[in-house]
Amino acid sequence: MGNVQYEDDLYDDEEDDDEAEEEAEWRLKHTPPKEITEERVAGIDQLKSIAEVEQLIGDIDANLRLLHQREQAEIRLMRLEYLKKAHRAPRCTHIKCSGETCESPAIKNEMFCWYHKLPALCGPYELPFIEDPRSYQVAMMRVCHQISNGRVKPRQARMLLKAVAMAGENMKHGKLDSGNG
Repeated sequence: MGNVQYEDDLYDDEEDDDEAEEEAEWRLKHTPPKEITEERVAGIDQLKSIAEVEQLIGDIDANLRLLHQREQAEIRLMRLEYLKKAHRAPRCTHIKCSGETCESPAIKNEMFCWYHKLPALCGPYELPFIEDPRSYQVAMMRVCHQISNGRVKPRQARMLLKAVAMAGENMKHGKLDSGNG
């Protein structure tokens, strides 16, 4: 009867193995790797066992992992700084038809984001941003009003009406993202 092993003993062995693995993993993460010096590299020819070579390879890999992790930390730190800077940036003051403010980062030294600054660069035509069915209708009415006042030549009127109609089609098919503006 002395040879019988109980299930509890089997589970204890598994727990011990798990603890040993966790401890080895903790040591790997928290112990600085052995430095790879010129002497160690020059002594590769004198390594006499596979275990010694594997140890050197393990140390080299640990140093490479450490360098990689440092680079990743630097990259993430830069991203964090960029995000902090972006969050401090002035915001676009355009008010959408829904009454919400755009809130996208404004162009440097401007009140509007690139999207809402665009109409100021597009010439003398007075069109609202087409963000929803209401703004689409307003845009159509403004084009018609400009045509009736003679502020738009017939050729330009056709182009404007086509552009507004195209924006309306895009809106119907979900191609306009209301988050942009």
